[in-house]
Parts: sequence; structure tokens; C-alpha cells
Amino acid sequence: MEEMRSQGSSDIPEPLKQHETAKAFYRVVSTEFPSEMVKEKAPAYISADIAVKIDEIINNLKKRDWVKDSSVHNQMFNEIEDYLVMMKGKYDLSWNFDVIDKIIEQSLEIAKNREL
Repeated sequence: MEEMRSQGSSDIPEPLKQHETAKAFYRVVSTEFPSEMVKEKAPAYISADIAVKIDEIINNLKKRDWVKDSSVHNQMFNEIEDYLVMMKGKYDLSWNFDVIDKIIEQSLEIAKNREL
């Protein structure tokens, strides 16, 4: 199991080394960068910052039995969406709301699965 978790860890930026769940979010976010941006090194660090922030948002909103609480899911979704829209503007990303929703949904699913 540990082998699976560490698989691909060599491509993980340094800021994520101590954030296990954020590493999974990083993989989700980094797949959504436009191919022309991937050639630069910066997208990896932008993805890492976004992943850490998603992890922070989720952790700050967690409460007992949050996995089953749709109001907590909605609050997490909304806060992550606001953050991703801000990042879209800041970095001039070509993400549409389908991409943003996909990142959020996959990230929330990862977080829920890690709680079970």
C-alpha cells in the first residue's frame, strides 16, 4: 500500500512533501493545465499551491461526520470554487466551469475516501 502511495512521488514539488492528501489534489489539478503551460516549471508550483489550499479549505470545514453532511460538502464546494476562480484570473488560466467543477468534485471524492 505504501508503495502505491509513494508511486510517482518524484514528480511532486517540494511544498507537497508533507501533505499526503494534497498530493492527490495536486495530481487532479495538474492534469488540467493547458499543454502550452506545462512546458514551463511554474505550473507545477501553481498546482502545488492550489492543492495545498484545497486541502486547507477542506480541513478547515471538516466536522464530525462531514462525509455524510451535504451542507458541509456544499460549503466546501463553494469555497474551493471561489478560490479556483480567483486562481483562474490571477494566472490567466483557460479553465471553464466544467473544468473547475471537475477539479472540485474529484478533490472532494478523494477527501471523502480518505476519511472512510
